[in-house]
Amino acid sequence: MSTAIADTVAMPADLSPRSEADQAAFFADVLARTERAMAGSETIRRDLMVAGQRIRLHYAGAALDRLLTPAFACVVACDDGLEPDLTLFLWDSATSGIDMAPPPVPQHCFSDRGDLWTFGSERWRSAFHFGEYSLALLDMARGVGVFWVRDSATLPYWTKAAPLRTPLSWWLTARGAQLVHGAAVGTDDGGVLIVGRGGVGKSTTALACVGAGMRYCGDDYVVLTGGPQPAAHALYRTAKLFPEVAAQFPELSGALTTGAEKMVLRVGDESPEQLAPTVSLRVVVTLRFGAGAATSVEPAMPASVLGSAIYTTMTQLPHAGKRTVDLIEDVLSRLPCVTLVLGSAVSEVPMAVAALIADPPSATALFPSRPQPLISVIVPVFNGLHYLPEAVASILAQDYPKLEIIVVDDGVIGDVDAVVAALPVPVRLLPKRNGGAADARNTGIRAATGDLIAFLDVDDLWPAGALAMSLAWLNDHPDSDVAIGQSQLLCRSEPDGPFLFVGSPAETFRYSIGAALFRRRAFDRNGVFDSQLRLAEDTDWFARAATRGIVVDHIAEVTLHVRRDADNTTFGRTTAERIPLKLARNALRRKRGLPE
Repeated sequence: MSTAIADTVAMPADLSPRSEADQAAFFADVLARTERAMAGSETIRRDLMVAGQRIRLHYAGAALDRLLTPAFACVVACDDGLEPDLTLFLWDSATSGIDMAPPPVPQHCFSDRGDLWTFGSERWRSAFHFGEYSLALLDMARGVGVFWVRDSATLPYWTKAAPLRTPLSWWLTARGAQLVHGAAVGTDDGGVLIVGRGGVGKSTTALACVGAGMRYCGDDYVVLTGGPQPAAHALYRTAKLFPEVAAQFPELSGALTTGAEKMVLRVGDESPEQLAPTVSLRVVVTLRFGAGAATSVEPAMPASVLGSAIYTTMTQLPHAGKRTVDLIEDVLSRLPCVTLVLGSAVSEVPMAVAALIADPPSATALFPSRPQPLISVIVPVFNGLHYLPEAVASILAQDYPKLEIIVVDDGVIGDVDAVVAALPVPVRLLPKRNGGAADARNTGIRAATGDLIAFLDVDDLWPAGALAMSLAWLNDHPDSDVAIGQSQLLCRSEPDGPFLFVGSPAETFRYSIGAALFRRRAFDRNGVFDSQLRLAEDTDWFARAATRGIVVDHIAEVTLHVRRDADNTTFGRTTAERIPLKLARNALRRKRGLPE
């Protein structure tokens, strides 16, 4: 979220960016409560060494220490006289008896990812995670932070498997390192970084390699550093496995603990030499399951490699944004990337990985010479949930590697969680009460981290190449704030019939939001959409833009397919949409020989 966004239209005051003073005051309040909690408990100190950073943990009592410290792969002696780079204080209310400060923002400012909307300071970092009921705060200037949970006894298994990932990611990113959702294993010759969404086989691949004698640098999250020789650094020594997968590794069963859904394995309990603090990377690997027993290697598409590394990292780490994407892209641009097609014979997987490390393929130019910006794509959903897979497919078909897809649940009718879980890529899902299209888009804008922002209504589609055409225009015209193409209307007369092109793109509305690509600065200067308008919010935004010097360039290309069922009502459609809808109905009635 950018604190520069000017909500110049009528917006509730509690959605305006909070001042630095407000955020500093909240941090001071929490820190004072932290000091009281620490004073009333036995303090336990632990030091971690991660990517050259010494991180000191002060626990208020033994409960959190017992639950969280065993997950770390990098605990070092804290009596060697060295000062920490970062100090974190950890406590809970149930044990200490100290209450947390009241929430500094209303509930609708708490995002699914953990960001506190309106709290966007670069210095005073903050996040709240509902799943573990934890608050993380960090003063980036002083290197002092707080991690609080309501009750340590109720922490979920995933927190105990990967604790403190939010504040650690903030600190490391600011110092040229990046927590990334992935796994890393290696030998004395180097190692591989394994990326991909959950369920593609990262844990199975990593543990199979460890069982075959390789060293373990991490699974689920590892820390990346770039430069001439990219490397992965260990943070956690855990892996989370479904029980049926854990059964494939009987030699490791002694280290397994049980979670609510998965089993958590701590690598190195019996053999610390299995852990690798740092691995020099030689190859980046994406995964997919094959049909046979053998494991094979295929070339990897650039969008697949970068997308696999970025998607889940961006969706799980509060405040992750441009710096996160840039560092991941830098690492991947320096290494050869392949797809490992996993066969059913697990014993063959380590041999394929070892062969890649010993003889990596030659690096190819995966990325264009011109740095590509991160594009946040916002998809509002209310009553068109069944269209969502098609909308996301049309976004992915743009074959653009640096995408952040944000689905705004505007009081969806239907099981949105199930539909989102079945999508081929992770997306950020932002739930909210129904407030209309403008309010849903504004929710997406506040959560977006990209330099460029695009919108796609759930029942519309982007034609192939739409994003590339709009981006090329903005690249070639640095003064342009918005590049907007034309929209082509598609309509069908029967519920299960085909969508047919109706009329000419020149006859449709000139300001379809889904046909445009916006620079973030356009919203900084012109404000967001007027959430009090249920109709014509697009017309209103572009009318304001014309009076404020926003440069809107029209592209003579179709960049949006607007799909309409001829028998639908216009409820929820803007005035601008009702004009092409009437055009479509008239065309269909003429085709049937009926009067208009």
